[in-house]
Amino acid sequence: MNSVIIATDILSTIIMLIIFCGSISDIKRAKRSTVLFIVCIAICSIGSSIDAVSYAIEGSTKNAPLLYFVNSASFLISCLVFAGFAMYLAAVIRELVDISYKIVLPVVVITGIDFFIILIGSINGGLFNIVDYKYVAGSWENVINILPLGCMLYLYVVLFIYGKILGGRRTLALSTYMLFPTFTVGFYLITDSVDFAYPAEAFSLLVIYVTIQSQTIAESRLCAKVLEETSRIDSLTQLGNRRAYVETVQKPWNLLDIGAVFCDLNSLKSVNYTYGHAEGDKYIIKFANLLTENFRGDAMFRISGDEFVVLLRNTDSEELERKVGAFREIINQNDRMAAIGVAYGGEGTVLDLVRRAEKEMYKDKSRYYKETGRDRRS
Repeated sequence: MNSVIIATDILSTIIMLIIFCGSISDIKRAKRSTVLFIVCIAICSIGSSIDAVSYAIEGSTKNAPLLYFVNSASFLISCLVFAGFAMYLAAVIRELVDISYKIVLPVVVITGIDFFIILIGSINGGLFNIVDYKYVAGSWENVINILPLGCMLYLYVVLFIYGKILGGRRTLALSTYMLFPTFTVGFYLITDSVDFAYPAEAFSLLVIYVTIQSQTIAESRLCAKVLEETSRIDSLTQLGNRRAYVETVQKPWNLLDIGAVFCDLNSLKSVNYTYGHAEGDKYIIKFANLLTENFRGDAMFRISGDEFVVLLRNTDSEELERKVGAFREIINQNDRMAAIGVAYGGEGTVLDLVRRAEKEMYKDKSRYYKETGRDRRS
């Protein structure tokens, strides 16, 4: 029978480690419930591996202190797993309704008492003894099994109270953590020979992961991805913002087939001063829309209040000239609302290319002021 328990403990450890690896990558951005779940997984994997060791070396080693240690550790860690699950359950409920973690305080207290009994019982022999280098249960063993049963009944009550809020799927999944360990503890109290506590806990956590946590982690990753993407988008124009622009120009691109267009709005200050910033925003949005219509598919950025950059990849000088020429006509039809500078290919970095386009833009800006007679400060 020991070989069966060892095999199930090892399998449980492997399953827990797989879940742990699948959950740990986004722990910094994870919800509190996910963090607590990962803690439960980590503790359970440690406990099941130690439990496997305790059965594997029983009778095969003459190191009594080691046997005392692994058996004591197996009992103690099971208490930590259960207390961790109680906190996890409270965190899951807290995500849906405002409650205090005090709701699971009775479980934490009873688990702490159980932990203390195990610690003392391991020392004075009340919990177990090592006889002929084999584990022999003591008179306290039933006590440390009965106390968790009380905790499980209490958690069932908590689930019953908040079951409607949690929903049927969550409630059923969470109840497995009490159901399977309760069954194994009851079976052990009857047979006094078969202990599958850690495999039962592992299986329950696997059910919870499949039904609840995998979806929660996926939602957290999607949320993080959306936040990451929106952090690179200008909220007014929906073009790339300066952060996206900086990341782009820092890439080691080959300039042989890249063109850059640098645009600076004309008369934005005048619009803001005369009609207000709301009209100024409309002016910016109008230009961004014209830019998008003409350079659809290219990388476009608003790098400051009135400055825009377009990067065209896999293009040639003729295609760039055609696009920019068409865009200049559109801009001229809209009261020359922007000065435009263009650069293509060459040596150096993308930033060097953009700087060349910026210099050309300033030349166009000077022509604009000279031809229109408008104030440069506008």
